[in-house]
Order: sequence, then C-alpha cells, then structure tokens
Amino acid sequence: MRFFCSILHLSSQRVWRFIASPARRALCVTSFCRAGFWGLVISALSACSWLGLKPEPADNSAHEQTLRLIQQHQDGSHEQLSRELADLRSGQAQLAEALVSLNQSVKALQQVAEPKPSPEQVQSPSAAPEPAGVELQKPIFGRVEWLWLKPAASYFSAQLDTALEMSLIYADDITHFERDGEPWLRFFLLNKQLESPVLGSEKVRYLGASAKGAVVSLPIELASIDESIKFMVLARKRDNPHVVLGRNFLTDMALVDVSLKYTVERNSDYLSLSAGDTQVQAGSAEAAGELK
Repeated sequence: MRFFCSILHLSSQRVWRFIASPARRALCVTSFCRAGFWGLVISALSACSWLGLKPEPADNSAHEQTLRLIQQHQDGSHEQLSRELADLRSGQAQLAEALVSLNQSVKALQQVAEPKPSPEQVQSPSAAPEPAGVELQKPIFGRVEWLWLKPAASYFSAQLDTALEMSLIYADDITHFERDGEPWLRFFLLNKQLESPVLGSEKVRYLGASAKGAVVSLPIELASIDESIKFMVLARKRDNPHVVLGRNFLTDMALVDVSLKYTVERNSDYLSLSAGDTQVQAGSAEAAGELK
C-alpha cells in the first residue's frame, strides 16, 4: 500500500510538471475526458497530493465567542437587577423614615393647635360631673299617685304613663270661648270648674283611640316637684282616669316603678283647702303666652 502511494505521489508530481503550461493543461483535460472515470479519479488524487490538502477541523471559535457574549450579557443583566433591587430597598427605607418623621410632625402640630383650657375653664372638684347612676337620686313614683292640681285646689288620683307623650286631663262639659280676643277653655274636673287660656291643639293616641284636644298649662305639685305642666283636655268617657301624667312631666324629673302605688302622702294642709271655691281661673292670656 505504501509502495502504491509513493508511486501515485511521484506520478502526480510528474503530471503537475507536465501540465505547468496552458497548452499541456488543455491536453490533459482532453486526455482525462477520454480516459473516463478512472482518469478523473487519478487526477483528483494527484491534485490533492500536489496541493497537500488536508481536512481541516471544524472552527468552533465563533460559537465560543457567541457563548461568551451571552454569558457576559447575562452577568451584566444580573448585576443591573441587583443594583436596582438595592436601590428599591434603599428607597423603601427612606420612605419609612419620612413617614415616621411626618407622623411626629402631625402630632406636634396637633398639640400646638389644641387649645389649652383657661384657669376659669378648669373644672373644680365640686363642679365635677355627677357619676353614672345619679338618676337614682330622682324621686321614684308609683304608677298611680296623688296629684295636687293648684287651679282646682284639690288632690286627684293621677296615672303615670311613660308611653304617653303629652299629659292628659279627662274633663266634663268642655267649652271654648274668647276672652279679650284670646281663646279660652272652660271645663269641669269632678265638681271643680276650671278656666285656662288655650295654648294650641294636639293629637294623641291613648288607650287604643286617637283624639284631638286643646292644650292648656296648669300648675301642679307632686312631692317636691312644683311645676306648670301642659295638659291636653279631652272629653271624659266612662272608666277614663281624670289625670294622666306623660313624658312631658316625667322626663328629667322622676322615675316610675309600676309595682308601686301612692308612694306620696297627701298634705293635710292642702286637704283643708279642698272645700274652697269651685271656680278657679288657671291663668291669664299673658301667662299663656309665656308658656308657649
């Protein structure tokens, strides 16, 4: 085999020297074409031997360079993301510090803006608000009490009803009339005739029925309470109480215990006055104007 390769190599050198001129190359081409396949093979082998061509290894430098560029780009992106994350954390810390400082400033401004009470406004111990449960100091009445009605100079059995807004008087022979151009009302409560200026009219619902009546103001007395109370005067029917005290009397004045009755004793001095005149005027038109 080695011998054959040596002969082939020498032959190729000779052939190359032979076809060095253009005329000889043309002649060789013509000969090769005539020789056919084997001539082409021998010519190719000779050319390879003469040129000393060898298969070159694949060039991977371009791929390696591309990989290096990709790696460098990834490294650069990672570093950039790390820097941005660090900047965000730093900004978050600065915002937290600014928020704390802002809260402190707001508190300081609130303290400055809050007015300080003057010495006159400082509440003394004696003027301290009353503790819870002070309403227990209000008088406690039963559901029925003896009410002293000053215009009638008599005691009347009065019911106390916290569900009723306006206090009521159920009277007989109710008459509307005028006095000095002002509306007045005349009515009988038991055997007592009373007259009073009319303050207006109201509607009320009591004992399952609705009614409208004139409103008058009458002074009353119950235990330590001495007040003028507005009453709505309605026509009395069977089984109606004579007097009913509602929330316009009880609110802020007294408490009611429905399990009790007649907790207040009648004043003996007042009882002696019950035998007086049977016609009493409850007030004048000027007084009525003051009570509106």
